[in-house]
Amino acid sequence: MLFSQPAPAVSLEGVLHIIAPPTHEETWPNEVIPVTTTCPFPKCQRSFPRPQETERHALRHLPRFLLCNRRGCNWVGSRRYALRDHLKKKHASALLSEQEFILYDAKGLVKQLLNNEITVEEAECEARSSFENRAGKLGKLGF
Repeated sequence: MLFSQPAPAVSLEGVLHIIAPPTHEETWPNEVIPVTTTCPFPKCQRSFPRPQETERHALRHLPRFLLCNRRGCNWVGSRRYALRDHLKKKHASALLSEQEFILYDAKGLVKQLLNNEITVEEAECEARSSFENRAGKLGKLGF
């Protein structure tokens, strides 16, 4: 028969060190201080902790860049998952390539804008002209 033996007592005296958090003037060693980015559109002063969030937000300021190309449908949007949901619910057909539904490269414009390669005015002008050109060809400007 096996008997369990009691574990030997271990003293942590002198071993346990408690590190106090730094004061607001100091930082932890190798701590990455988050850099917030601000929306580049002049009337919007929202800031975000991650660049991805700023990009996603900035898309809201441009014309929508996704358009359902089905005859008689006026759905427009700016989120690909919303397009997929729309196609499943309203058209119940096999999904086609998402490229067929993209009016212009909004994400590319936002990246250029955030990298200071183009101005807000240039981004808005490019987005509007691309939207009007492609949506006009599809006959879907009446929404």
